[in-house]
Amino acid sequence: MLKNFKSLDTVLISRLLFGFFILTTVFSAGAAYYFYTQYKKEAAPQKVLSGQDSKTPEAVIKTASELIELPKDEEPVIATVDDKTQLGDQEFFTKAANGDKVIVYPKAGLAVLYRPSTNKIIASGPAQYNQPTAIPASSSAEASDSASTPASSGIRKVLIPER
Repeated sequence: MLKNFKSLDTVLISRLLFGFFILTTVFSAGAAYYFYTQYKKEAAPQKVLSGQDSKTPEAVIKTASELIELPKDEEPVIATVDDKTQLGDQEFFTKAANGDKVIVYPKAGLAVLYRPSTNKIIASGPAQYNQPTAIPASSSAEASDSASTPASSGIRKVLIPER
């Protein structure tokens, strides 16, 4: 009779272990699926954001032109707002956010602040655009000081007048 109990216990224990193994496997697969879908949800917006940063100027102009009429006869200058705090107290940029695009049409005197993340025009208004000019080489100290200015290094300055 005792041997019968031992075999019954081993059968019961083996079934319990097998059931525990199955439950653990099912639970692990469910948890893996859950965390994988959460990862995919988090990874998808990051791809969209990085894609927005790499948008071609043509794509930015095309999407902005669907919201506001833009000049078609000239090539705009497009800049991205990287640090809103460096824009100071300029009224044009009061509602700007990092990642916004500034589209400037120098000949038309038009500046547009476009937010790709919401596909909205945030601000538009007149703009004054200063094209960098070549500085003639001279031996004076004044020329060497001005040669180190951003305008001489090919950086374009965009001036947005306050309203």
